[in-house]
This record gives sequence, structure tokens and C-alpha cells, in this order.
Amino acid sequence: IQHLRQQVPALGGRVYQAFLAPANTQRPFATVKLMDGGGSVSISFAGDHLVEVRIYDDMTSSFVKLDELAYQVIQALHGEVVDGETGERYEVAWEPGMIDFTEDDRRLIGRLLRFSVPAIHERG
Repeated sequence: IQHLRQQVPALGGRVYQAFLAPANTQRPFATVKLMDGGGSVSISFAGDHLVEVRIYDDMTSSFVKLDELAYQVIQALHGEVVDGETGERYEVAWEPGMIDFTEDDRRLIGRLLRFSVPAIHERG
């Protein structure tokens, strides 16, 4: 979240955890969600996490604007090593592909980007 706030000026620092953006947030803005991506098929204590970044803008805007924002987010994250909130570091890779969506009740258009992050799990 902090990395995107610093590296994508077009978002104006408006990057939040998923589902926590205030209803009156100025547009555009983004949300970030960390998910378990599963385990490695070859290394029992390794795997990856998925990071979902959703970019939002007003329905009166254009998906062309989201194209530019998506490009900026990919440039900011793909191939970068990003610091986590508790001192860990993550090497981030963009998972090619994007999904467009609308949220009619909030009058928003959006784009979903996915990134993968390698993970080592404690042996148990």
C-alpha cells in the first residue's frame, strides 16, 4: 500500500486495504488485498501469495484513464522488491491479464490487476 502511495502519483496517496476505502473517497483510488496463492508442487515449504490491486474511478470517467493507471501500477510493482508492514520484503511479479468491472451502486468503474509474491512457509 505504501509503495503504491509513493510510486503512483496519479492516485494521490489514495490506496487502501480492500473494502476499507471511505465511501466519499476522491477518485481515482486503489485497494490492495493479499491472498494465499497456494503451495509449490516441487518444494513442500514454499509457495506464493497473490496480491490483488483494484483501481477505481467514476463511472463518468473512461476506461482509457484506467489503462494509464493500470500501466503505472504495473510499472511500480512488477519486478520490484517491496517492504511489508512488519519488516518483510516481497519480490512482486505481475500476472498478465486484467479484468474490468463496474460497481453500479457506487457508480464506479474498475480494473483488477493480480501480482504474485513468492513465499516460504515454516516447516511444521
